[in-house]
Amino acid sequence: MKPVGQLQYFRSSVDGQLHPCAVCATDTGPDPKPLIIEVSPGALHHLPGAVALTEEMAAIAAAGGHSCVVLRPTGRGPGSVYQNYGEVDVLEAIEHVAAHYAIDRARISITGSSMGGAAVWYLTSHYPDLFAAAAPFCGYCDYRLWEKLSRRNGGVHRGGIMGENTVELPVVRDVDLRDDDRDGNNLLLYGTPSTNAVLRQFEGQLALGFEGDAIRLADNLYRGERIAVCAVFPHPHNPQRYVAIHGGIAPDAICWGSHLDMQLLPDYLVYSEGEVLDWGFWGNNWQSPT
Repeated sequence: MKPVGQLQYFRSSVDGQLHPCAVCATDTGPDPKPLIIEVSPGALHHLPGAVALTEEMAAIAAAGGHSCVVLRPTGRGPGSVYQNYGEVDVLEAIEHVAAHYAIDRARISITGSSMGGAAVWYLTSHYPDLFAAAAPFCGYCDYRLWEKLSRRNGGVHRGGIMGENTVELPVVRDVDLRDDDRDGNNLLLYGTPSTNAVLRQFEGQLALGFEGDAIRLADNLYRGERIAVCAVFPHPHNPQRYVAIHGGIAPDAICWGSHLDMQLLPDYLVYSEGEVLDWGFWGNNWQSPT
């Protein structure tokens, strides 16, 4: 009989909400079975199609006389590129399936195409002890090689797709931010230490400095009349949170950020009047790559 898939839900520890995943098992017997994970864009916006794909993959295994469980997590939508909260979605979906089916944890494999192929590279490189096998299709493995050439933005475009997740962010004046809110949340700060009271409290604790007509980012110094930077750092007061900063040496410097044609950002980006001067990703110790 053809395996029948279903849409299942698990409660995430991130937000306490129920999130879907598509699951199909060749059988529900007690013998441990391989788990095959498929990560590709479109699952969240077409859940019946996600279920159908797990059925198709399980049917191929069953036709060959093999048992398995097929899982297709959503990653909370393609905007996550299965990273950060997207990768948590994958990990939590795995644990959900393992709690309901007999899974052989030594035989967990992952596959995906396009953005999903990139996600396979990312997940297997970050969790090599979790996956026994991986099959990425048409997925780039280095963001620095994935450049869409453009005279305006220098070809920077992380992930290759537009984000599709909407998050409501409370807006608070710097002078009104309470200490517990400052230390307990991720922060998006605008300005410089001279114009933003919260940034002034973090001065000297971040690899960022505004020095006259220059911006210092890690070991690099950038000069210009309207130099601006957008960068993310570990929160100085909370290792579980982050601080993102968008500031420039002139009051209108960051206004040019809307002209960069950026959809998804790298970890840091330095620009001047619509021209990207430098960009990149921090190393494992939050150091500038050499």
